[in-house]
Amino acid sequence: TAGAVKNAEAYLDDTFLVLNGDNILTNMDLHDMLAFHRDKKAKATISLTRVDDPSSFGVVETNENQLVSRFIEKPPRGEATSNWINAGGYILELEVLKQIPPGQHYMFEKGLFPHLLETGQPVYGYTYKGYWLDMGTPQKYFTFNMDLLLSKTKSPLFQEFKSNSIYFVGDSDVNPTTKITGPVIIDRGCKIGAGVCITGPAVIGKDCIIEEGASLERVILWDKVKVGRHSQLKTCIISSDTVIEDNKNIQNIVITLSNTLPLFA
Repeated sequence: TAGAVKNAEAYLDDTFLVLNGDNILTNMDLHDMLAFHRDKKAKATISLTRVDDPSSFGVVETNENQLVSRFIEKPPRGEATSNWINAGGYILELEVLKQIPPGQHYMFEKGLFPHLLETGQPVYGYTYKGYWLDMGTPQKYFTFNMDLLLSKTKSPLFQEFKSNSIYFVGDSDVNPTTKITGPVIIDRGCKIGAGVCITGPAVIGKDCIIEEGASLERVILWDKVKVGRHSQLKTCIISSDTVIEDNKNIQNIVITLSNTLPLFA
């Protein structure tokens, strides 16, 4: 992660922000975090979020002034000294990039941040108490989509979306006998047949075909998915161009063109 940011060094000329792409921090106040960073005169500020079980994460210990004192990577369950973990958002001073070796695989978590501590440079933890999700698995991807639809968190893409809404992105051909219970988002170009029942939270990608009598509940369909007549899908992720044959009953599964695996164990 740090090695990748090092590659952008020539384009940076001041204090800068780094956000991990798989960490969702939908309502963090970045202005407040920057003010905290500047007030502390930190070289690096790490966003921290509290979790019940930190055994799968990097634990960050801080003192009463939020100065980071130690990093502990994935402590055994029940042995963690803190429940505050690295949330994947950083504010850094430009000069710390000079301490990252060029042209190498080098990580913030295991390389740069421990180095800053070892050399006595101030690293602070900014505690964040809003919505956070590490979206690194199909299960977390599914959870995040459901949370967005249920308004447990917000997206700038759908600022007016309500938890019981039915939202059409462009035109689709929906049979008048179709029953849709929100929250549901349906992209453009879909064809939804007679007697179809869609129960949210659900996401229907563009150009999907849902044939007569099919039932969908808590699903994410990517683009150009075809669901056959009278098939039932519940708690599923279906990737683009997949065809579900007629009269199938599919639950708790991820289906791609090359693989099928359980969604939740």
